[in-house]
Amino acid sequence: MAISIKATKLTANVLKAALLKALEEMEKKQKNPKIYKGKQSVKHLVRQGAGVSNIEITDGNMQEGKTIGQLMEEMRQKAGAQNYHGHDYMDLQRFAENTRHMIIFDVLTHDSPVGWKGERTRLFLSDIGYEKALDSQANGQIKILSHAKVRNGDLFYDHKEQIR
Repeated sequence: MAISIKATKLTANVLKAALLKALEEMEKKQKNPKIYKGKQSVKHLVRQGAGVSNIEITDGNMQEGKTIGQLMEEMRQKAGAQNYHGHDYMDLQRFAENTRHMIIFDVLTHDSPVGWKGERTRLFLSDIGYEKALDSQANGQIKILSHAKVRNGDLFYDHKEQIR
């Protein structure tokens, strides 16, 4: 903490008044802390008393042969995300150069070109693959529940309330 005092003659009374004023300001900040919204740094979260924990990565807690994408998918599922047949959320197909669409759909018939009747499936598709999926939907083989455009692996959902 630093205090700056502008005075022609610094007396004990002036110093006392400055220190009391600084103490008042500190107490006011403690009673009414600034509330941050949106993206926040770890420093701000710690100041607000948010729970922070570290995960130590060792050979013991890293599972042999699993990719970062697989570990992220497991964490999503532990957090309550749905598990679908087909491609995983972080599947390499998502990042392929020609991938333009991600769909989640229900398989309605046994003669569907992808999946088994009753399954909910996620696929990352090229433009041609998406056209084929739309044809399958028109034929009543599948029902597309969610669609997102894919660009460089980033997903842009058509609607916020879609299944993810």
